[in-house]
Amino acid sequence: MRRALGVLVRVALVAGCLAYVVWDLDFGQLGRTLMGYDPGGVALVLGLIFVCYLIQAQRLVFLTQGEAG
Repeated sequence: MRRALGVLVRVALVAGCLAYVVWDLDFGQLGRTLMGYDPGGVALVLGLIFVCYLIQAQRLVFLTQGEAG
């Protein structure tokens, strides 16, 4: 019961934060702005970010090898 309450509180906190972020957001303007970017450049940046996260994940795996758990 206590664990479920903790999960519920965390979900409510995340939902509240998301609601706060998008409260006054104009989705039409956001869409027009995002359509103005070069798709190839966006894909390149997202690919590089993904590679950086993979490198960090591999480093974390290497550093935690041999740990009890």
